[in-house]
Amino acid sequence: MIKMLLIAAIATIGAVAPASAVTFNAFTAFNGTTNPAGPFSFGETDLTTLTPFVNFSDCAPGLRCLLGSELAVGIYKNVTGSPLTAFGTVAVPADKLFFHPGPSLFAYVAFTAPTSGNYLVNFDLKLLSISTITGTQIALLSNNGSNVTFFPALMLTELDPSVMFGGIVQLLAGESVGIAVGADGSYNFDSTQIGFTVSNSVPEPASWALLIAGFGLTGAAM
Repeated sequence: MIKMLLIAAIATIGAVAPASAVTFNAFTAFNGTTNPAGPFSFGETDLTTLTPFVNFSDCAPGLRCLLGSELAVGIYKNVTGSPLTAFGTVAVPADKLFFHPGPSLFAYVAFTAPTSGNYLVNFDLKLLSISTITGTQIALLSNNGSNVTFFPALMLTELDPSVMFGGIVQLLAGESVGIAVGADGSYNFDSTQIGFTVSNSVPEPASWALLIAGFGLTGAAM
């Protein structure tokens, strides 16, 4: 039911995005050699501070990676253009990044607003293990430049392995919004797809009724 409400909210909100909106995509922005990459930054967190990933490698055939300080924690990108199986256990999509948390640290991605305005934010999350699934914790990230805040959002499990959600956020230039993925118990099979797109959407006045409906659905589901 929660997932259905979230998807309905996205459909309602997405209907008001202007045709001229510019969309930023974490997958296309990530190149594995720079951090941050355009408006996106990638790193690890203990849900108190943000530490950027700096260790780049081609960590497996077809994968470009930024890795953290703990075992396994990192962000991975399929650079082959086709779906593949990585490490024998991960079904990697062709067009989405995937994160892996560490034993205690979360992996995160954040979008920093280049200019002040309203932004349409969409997330597409899915567990990718083709063997055991141990589940992940998902937290939303907000950073106003001086304070980082995390909001526990949901959990992905074997019974509920995927979710899509999003909404309109108002950001000042330099403020950030993002998402963090952490282990739920064992971290061994916690590879999690992250689809993360942001549009610099400024709705027309006549669209506010649709936006309010979309916010209401998102709020009820969260």
